[in-house]
Amino acid sequence: MSRRLHEIGNDFLALEDLLLESGGEWTPEVEDLVAEMDQNLEAKVDGYAALIAEWDADAEKWKAEEQRVAAHRKARENAAARLKARLCEELVRIDRLKVDTPRFKVAVQHAAPSVEVLVAPDALPAQYQRVVPATINADKKALGDALKAGIDLAGIAELRPGPSYVRIR
Repeated sequence: MSRRLHEIGNDFLALEDLLLESGGEWTPEVEDLVAEMDQNLEAKVDGYAALIAEWDADAEKWKAEEQRVAAHRKARENAAARLKARLCEELVRIDRLKVDTPRFKVAVQHAAPSVEVLVAPDALPAQYQRVVPATINADKKALGDALKAGIDLAGIAELRPGPSYVRIR
């Protein structure tokens, strides 16, 4: 009967409790039980690792497919933009700003004007300036280097252990 991973883990915890209760006596029965539990754990972990490896490989294939499709999309967007610019230039050149076809109504429109500032912002009159306060961010690398070097930064920063993760080779 196939056992769930948490059930196998619970067996190891129960064995630990049993050994503590028996004063650590290691009998042949306990040794056989440990061997069976190790085998169950190894089989279960192998199954997990195989599934993870398969799903990671599938994800990589999908990522490559996304990139391929994105390249096609980008090529189509660029081609459409070039055709649109060419159509606009020609309609403006012949002074036909509206054309109705059986399927489309095409019109040349002008975007709202934009402002180009010709001087440095600090040379502008105050009513035309927008002041954005500077932002200050923590330099976590410098703080980490200082803490690792033994510099006391109590109340300022502390090193915390990173998350646990499984590495499958």
